[in-house]
Amino acid sequence: MKIKNADKKALLEFKRIKKRKNPVFKRQDYHKKKRIGKVWRKPRGYQSKQRLRRNGRVIVSPGYGTPAKLRHFNVDGLEIVHVSKLEDVQNLNSSSHCCIVSRKLGFRKKKPLIEELTKLGFKLINIRADYVQEMEQKLLERKQEKKIKEKELAEKEKKIDEKDKKTESKVKKPELTDEEKKKADKKEIDKILTRKT
Repeated sequence: MKIKNADKKALLEFKRIKKRKNPVFKRQDYHKKKRIGKVWRKPRGYQSKQRLRRNGRVIVSPGYGTPAKLRHFNVDGLEIVHVSKLEDVQNLNSSSHCCIVSRKLGFRKKKPLIEELTKLGFKLINIRADYVQEMEQKLLERKQEKKIKEKELAEKEKKIDEKDKKTESKVKKPELTDEEKKKADKKEIDKILTRKT
């Protein structure tokens, strides 16, 4: 959507003034229950005073909105574009567009995309300047934790193996020769025959 610069400046100024005058829209009865947030929800109760707009209660309505020509524009007058790959930015200009990087992307895909966008000079709305550094730090911490856990698991496995070896050595009996086996069988038979009845 193209707007002339003079019109855009006037509309932006009008938007700023309008936004200052607009009331803060809060959810009905948000102050009564802790679980209810301030975020606006349309009141649907049959006897709701807010729905009926009694005693100066306000409700979200089209009159409070921004001008339709500025609907997808930033506060600075830059057009907002959603980006999930570099091909989305090929035909755009950094002086008239700003970017919102997709939330669905993981950090590995997001990092090179952010770096390219900053090189091209695009303003990123939903990403802080230190976002990449923070995420890299978190990844390093995760790797270190993973290594520590792996070491602990390896140590536990070693201890278990050592215990198993000890128990096996205790349980193992020396193998008997043929003569010794015959003698042991004869003793057992003698025990059975000499039992008291």
